[in-house]
Amino acid sequence: MVILAMDTATDQLSLALGRVGGEVIAAWTSAVPKMHATLFHPLLDELLATVQLGFDDIDAIVVGVGPGSYTGVRIAVTAAKAFAHTLGIPVLSVSSLEAAAYAAHAHKGFIVVAWDARRSAAYSAAFHCDPARALWERALPDGRREIAQLAEEVAAIAHGDGVLLLGNAAQALYDALAKTGRGERVTVFDARNFMSGEMLLKLGSDALRQQQNGVRGVKVHGIVPNYSQAAEAQARLSPRIQGE
Repeated sequence: MVILAMDTATDQLSLALGRVGGEVIAAWTSAVPKMHATLFHPLLDELLATVQLGFDDIDAIVVGVGPGSYTGVRIAVTAAKAFAHTLGIPVLSVSSLEAAAYAAHAHKGFIVVAWDARRSAAYSAAFHCDPARALWERALPDGRREIAQLAEEVAAIAHGDGVLLLGNAAQALYDALAKTGRGERVTVFDARNFMSGEMLLKLGSDALRQQQNGVRGVKVHGIVPNYSQAAEAQARLSPRIQGE
């Protein structure tokens, strides 16, 4: 069973091909921002050609649904829904933040992903992990938070446990925690706005493997992007409407 994983929620365009269980056949990541719409289909075609596979060989799709920019998130989600509908295959949605956090799942403690959402805010989520107990659970939901608010929420859940921060807003979050005297046992693990198709594939393939009697996934129209904030044009227009 071949699974195609895709995500365009961040500055990275991430693609991966693999099998149930997380085996990676091939994975590519483009770090060219604001070019996802242009590069997505050519890179996918080249990825498939490189491993001598075609679209008819794909049995399921895993797509990162954000949160992220309005334009970025919808590129992969729209493509995933179109492919799933055309090929008649299941599609599963995965939190892009969770896929990014899963890169550090060997850590015992809390993992917080914070991606710059501008205006001193971050797209963020937190997870509690204990590899020895095979524990992976969500500690904070996906959302757009002010950095100061996120710092308060992280401090409240950590209770002295070790905390790893990931993402290009991780340093700002660390500074906010330090200012409140709560920076102890907090480490900036990765300050890049990094997204891994391999981790997306791993989370999605685990979900597929847990399903009984074959791959079911969800209905195509049930895949909903998580923008976590209004589109830029809408955000600028709203105050004007409210003032009328």
